[in-house]
Amino acid sequence: MALSIDRKPVPTRIGPCDEAYIDELRGLSIFRVVLVHLGLARLAIPYSEYILAFLPLLFFVSGAVSWFSYGRTSRVRVFLIRRLVLLMTPVLLLAVPGFIAQAYSSGGWYWTVAGDWLLLNPPSSATPFPLGQIWFLRSLVLITLLSGIVFPLATRHRTMLLVPVAISLLLSAIELELGISSWMRYRGINFYQPLANMGFFYIGAWFYDRRATGKSVYYRSSVLVAGAVMVLSLLLVLPEVGLSNHTYAPDLYYLSSGFLATALVMALQGQIQSVIERCSALRQLILYFNRHAFSIFLLHSLVLHFTEQALGLVDVMGRPGPAGLKVTI
Repeated sequence: MALSIDRKPVPTRIGPCDEAYIDELRGLSIFRVVLVHLGLARLAIPYSEYILAFLPLLFFVSGAVSWFSYGRTSRVRVFLIRRLVLLMTPVLLLAVPGFIAQAYSSGGWYWTVAGDWLLLNPPSSATPFPLGQIWFLRSLVLITLLSGIVFPLATRHRTMLLVPVAISLLLSAIELELGISSWMRYRGINFYQPLANMGFFYIGAWFYDRRATGKSVYYRSSVLVAGAVMVLSLLLVLPEVGLSNHTYAPDLYYLSSGFLATALVMALQGQIQSVIERCSALRQLILYFNRHAFSIFLLHSLVLHFTEQALGLVDVMGRPGPAGLKVTI
């Protein structure tokens, strides 16, 4: 007789307070991306670079949203199509003018460039403005494809959500010592990035699954463990304590910093939400960034490119006047 393993229902909704916090975290994370590209991380190097540890919150939130999206369909094909359309459409809309501009400037149609756009790896000559942040969407697409395997397994054993977390930590530890990220490149695509960052995505799914099912989440222990690992990895990278050199190929120092930042943000949910609720202007700003997350994430570099090329507002974070003008624009 074949052994049958019962599926555990995947939650389809979370509480209104947690749902609001997810929206607020996404808005804050997109706002943080814009500020970093304005030069916030360079204000007081290396300490200001710790703002980079909060980027993984975007993966964390995406994992939570994707898990509940899967719960509402429970059909892998439908789930993947919906998520991939959502992720790919904004980029492909940018691909059309970029592809036409590249063909016009070079005098011919290069269909390999169209393939590069589909792989979310367009050459800089084919982008209408700098799109360095596209690595995040490329990583998120690959992680989402992997979730087509992980999520169905997790309906039987929730611990399967933690397997990718363990793998990302293991890879990041090896990267810290051996630098394996250079071995995981193909056609200019860095496949190490999604493998290293997928831990944040799946821990987000696991965390909010426990919240939705009323199970305990040990915030203090999470903060202590992530903090301890960060300190140990910091000792290994001394004297290079800034995070900027650890983000492109995330190592254990970066991952532990990201997990610590995420754990702190979740542990302080009540306090953070209280501050947001008390400040109406801040709340409206955060919700605006949340509502237009994808468009701001992709298009803010167009505005920054304009201010730098047309207005000469380059490296202005140390000059209050020009910096204020650039932030306003």
